[in-house]
Amino acid sequence: MILAGTGDPNDSLDSYYGSGILRSADGGNTWCLIPNSVDVYYSSLRAFSFFGLGFSGFAWSTVNPQLVVAAVAQSAEGLAVGATTANSFAGLYYSTDSGASWRLATIEDNSSLII
Repeated sequence: MILAGTGDPNDSLDSYYGSGILRSADGGNTWCLIPNSVDVYYSSLRAFSFFGLGFSGFAWSTVNPQLVVAAVAQSAEGLAVGATTANSFAGLYYSTDSGASWRLATIEDNSSLII
């Protein structure tokens, strides 16, 4: 399995925004573009678009080879040209099926103490 994130999250004018994740299941002979996540959002299916964003990295689990996390950031060029939409959301996304589908990770602090 090979994954490649498109787009450059750096804040430079020559950086280009992305359109999703490229995934190859056959060692790089063929590729498919995954343009968005599939999430359950307020009791309905909602896809967060990767268009206009940039991928800064992937991390694979050493315990579960099917689990991979992607860090997705805003792209300066994507913002400048209005490529991001209301459905574009930067953050951590995870896949439990080797990158075939993605979900936005939610991180919660269960602490009731506010300092």
